[in-house]
Amino acid sequence: SREDIYIKPFHIVCIGGSAGSMEALEVFFSRIPETNGLAFVLAIHNLPGQEEVMLKAVECHTKMNVLEVKDGLKAMANTVYIIPAEQYITIKKGFFKSVERPSQTGMIDFFLAHLSEDEEERAICIILSGMGTDGTAGVKAIKDKFGMVMAQNCESAQYDTMPASVIDTGLVDYIASPEALPEKLMAYVKYYSQTIEGISSGEGEHMSAFQKIFRLINSQTGHDFSFYKKNTICRRIERRMKLNQIGTITDYIRYIQENSHEIDFLFKELLIGVTNFFRDDEAFRLLREEAVETLLEKKGKGDIIRVWVPGCATGEEAYSIAMVFLESLNESGEKDIPRIQIFATDIDKFSIDKARLGLYPLSINAHVSPERLTRFFIQENNAYKIRKELREMIIFAPQNVIMDPPFTKLDILSCRNLLIYLIPEIQKKLIPLFRSEERRVGKE
Repeated sequence: SREDIYIKPFHIVCIGGSAGSMEALEVFFSRIPETNGLAFVLAIHNLPGQEEVMLKAVECHTKMNVLEVKDGLKAMANTVYIIPAEQYITIKKGFFKSVERPSQTGMIDFFLAHLSEDEEERAICIILSGMGTDGTAGVKAIKDKFGMVMAQNCESAQYDTMPASVIDTGLVDYIASPEALPEKLMAYVKYYSQTIEGISSGEGEHMSAFQKIFRLINSQTGHDFSFYKKNTICRRIERRMKLNQIGTITDYIRYIQENSHEIDFLFKELLIGVTNFFRDDEAFRLLREEAVETLLEKKGKGDIIRVWVPGCATGEEAYSIAMVFLESLNESGEKDIPRIQIFATDIDKFSIDKARLGLYPLSINAHVSPERLTRFFIQENNAYKIRKELREMIIFAPQNVIMDPPFTKLDILSCRNLLIYLIPEIQKKLIPLFRSEERRVGKE
């Protein structure tokens, strides 16, 4: 029915922050026009009872309506909404709802995850001054749905931990001071609604344009993206065009020819892979019961169990598999245990470097149990660091799974969220290659 159709007429902007963000908010809203077509949601860590103080402070610097979020309230354009201190809010079809706190998830991460699902590419996130890392996981969710991310630069932030953590993901589209962020936001929103010409498909006359872009990327990075599905390429090139306010594919080609740094940005855009620890609990339960435990029963001292994780991104999946092995070994109580060797590879050297470092934001506690955090991580300031025992099980290396030789003599191969981005011809090439190394322990 018509009543069930949810039309997304404007962008919803979530602004996250904590200590030191009030000053930034005042500067930001004093530069946002009254009629802007946006809904702003403030997810700021405050002491309970400070909502009224924040509401009045924001009202002093904007002519927009400023309201406290309540159940059943619908997000409207040209309005600022304030989430009450430490409340967990969802948004569905534009309506807010308060829920009980879910495990250890931060309030900013929680709202951003729901905002990304509800608004997809129309979701915008801005992270301002603050302590901690709440918002880092949420930014990944926003980018996974092709939304846009901004952050206050660390130089202007009273407390830079929160924006620094987000910037460190490499997923932020604009980094600027509170004075400059409004202009960039409004320019992006204004251009977003304009039609992008010459990129609606990767077929026919548009194919030559794509080939030119592929050649430029290949020349600078050494990687060939002609094997990727065209709809994926289209959406991500279009996103870069909107961010740079370029209207035609021809003009974009000219732009990247004249600005080599844009090729690096586009390369990262094409490789964005959002992941987390123990993604899909059921998959890891089956891995343990039907593969890991079976292998540990068959192998003993002197044996090696070899695992390959292609497309490992920033390492969460590889470390999760390593944890499952160590937990199973601990429960078995066997003294003569095999050696576990995990190879984790990715085309993106930046992601591999992050994986090798083994340093993750505090927000991983939404996916990693307190027991696992205690056993496998060391808390250092505002981050969790992988313990040496776990880190030494994994060899991280850059690799192009399409062009480079595969790892051999494997017991487990874990390939998730990689093949879906590749054209059918490459899938048909890789699947037999993967199967040739399979020892068929448990389910694929």
